[in-house]
Amino acid sequence: MRVDLTRPEGKAAIVVSPDAAFMSAGMGTQALSLAEKNAWLDHLHRSFTYIGQHLEDPSITFTAGGTEKIADVQAAVLEIDGAVPSVRWYVDPQSSRVLRENFKTVSESGTFNTDVKLSDWRTVDGLVLPFAIKSKTNRQTTTSECKQIQIYPEIDAKIFEKPANKAKKAKKAAAPSR
Repeated sequence: MRVDLTRPEGKAAIVVSPDAAFMSAGMGTQALSLAEKNAWLDHLHRSFTYIGQHLEDPSITFTAGGTEKIADVQAAVLEIDGAVPSVRWYVDPQSSRVLRENFKTVSESGTFNTDVKLSDWRTVDGLVLPFAIKSKTNRQTTTSECKQIQIYPEIDAKIFEKPANKAKKAKKAAAPSR
């Protein structure tokens, strides 16, 4: 998985694969901790596309959990567990859109309950996906806006390669030669 971000500090890219996990930004490249890597992999395995691709997997359980009011909608609660990280979806029964999701996030700082509100739904290659995401934990609130989502794009494998750290190159260049 590769996620390109535009943040107040500048652009960054996060890459997570079975073999590597790092973030590359203007100040260089740094490895993600095991907890950060696992949190990104959990995020990937909780996604609509991943769960949709694994609907027939008997190791994933889907349990109806009643209803709950989300804004002005009486949303159906769906508990998803098993071979994927546990997640609770609050689904609008009229549109079938997930209005909210709730799950636990594990980091080096501990375990946090995460509540995510999803909105600005758009169709991408026949899939209706949220482009606005507001996440809240007991530590922080973040708002994300997707500019583009691509389903099965053509991929240059080089975008997953770890770039050389610019800071290290600069130091070597500044050292006197012998």
